[in-house]
Amino acid sequence: MLRLLLAFAAIFATGVLGFALTSLGAHLSLPLLPSGFAVAAMYRWGRQMWPAVLAAGFAIDMSTHQPLIAAIGVGAGLTGGAALTASILEWRGFDPSFSRARDVPLFIFAAAVGMTLAPTVGYLGFYLADAKAEVGNPINWMRWWINTAAGVILVGPILVASSRRSLAQFIGHWKSGALWMLGVAICGYAILGVSNDPLSRPPLALFAILLVVVGA
Repeated sequence: MLRLLLAFAAIFATGVLGFALTSLGAHLSLPLLPSGFAVAAMYRWGRQMWPAVLAAGFAIDMSTHQPLIAAIGVGAGLTGGAALTASILEWRGFDPSFSRARDVPLFIFAAAVGMTLAPTVGYLGFYLADAKAEVGNPINWMRWWINTAAGVILVGPILVASSRRSLAQFIGHWKSGALWMLGVAICGYAILGVSNDPLSRPPLALFAILLVVVGA
């Protein structure tokens, strides 16, 4: 029960935050990070986490005042995508410590394939809710798929590989870690309040990607 609650809280909180950033004055939106937490929960704690993932995905869309059937479709799509991603990782013998070179492309491949279910089932819910304007443009499907896959790639490895050993390694390099966290704080502040000029957004996005790479 505690794991179900933790999974629900992490998925719901990051989802609501991502959609609320623009109302707070943000000029760059977050990838759909809940997908990363959903995959990590499914992989580490098993498929029995599906009620938490489904409920969180449903609650995120209900918080944005979407139709009931559409919110159910979004929750089902997130659940199915996370379960498929975790299944592919297990089927291909993925090592959660990323100790082999093949584990990195395998993780990216699993995220890309598994997360195709998120927009597919989600848009089916919107179609049944008679919100056909939401499903008419394939570019919207592509954006949804890319954002959910990016969320898995950004968040998933941290949660999947986390252990006492990995935390000890981070603490052992506390100076580098502190510098990295300072960069994250600066980047977050800039996204929320500084980047009014469109020309500043590409360098800021690049800086954010570099932070992710260094952290990984």
